[in-house]
Order: sequence, then structure tokens, then C-alpha cells
Amino acid sequence: MPLALSDAEIDAVMSAAKPIPPERRDEFLRVVADALAQAGEIGPGSLHRLLIGMQRAFFDPPNLDGAEEEPQPRRLARGGKYR
Repeated sequence: MPLALSDAEIDAVMSAAKPIPPERRDEFLRVVADALAQAGEIGPGSLHRLLIGMQRAFFDPPNLDGAEEEPQPRRLARGGKYR
């Protein structure tokens, strides 16, 4: 069954797809469409939450310093705060 989205909802989905690497956008849009189809009733808030979660799953932020990154362990500083 086709999804019935308003123009604003389609714009939101397409805007959410922009930061996704081009080679992963089709997959992103398919996963979003499947999630929307299963969601039932869609409102602005639920659409936003769904898109934010999907972006986090698909977005790989660029390494701007050009160096290979190795995960650094987080250390607990005095006072119980991570640094």
C-alpha cells in the first residue's frame, strides 16, 4: 500500500536524506518508508523522531582532521565527570 504523505512530510524526509552518503540514500529511504508503513498514524512529532533515529543509524560524520581515529577510552576525572 502506498504511503500518503503531505508535501511538508515528503520535504522532511528528503531533507533528512541529504546528509546521508549518496551510496546509502536509497537504503535510507527504503528503511524510512518501511518504518512509516508500520507506524500507522503519522504526525509531525512522530515523523521527526523517526527521521532523527534513522539519520543517526545511517550518517557517518566525516573525519575533518584527516588522521586515522582510534577510539580513546573515556576517563573519569575528579568529581565524577568524564573528560
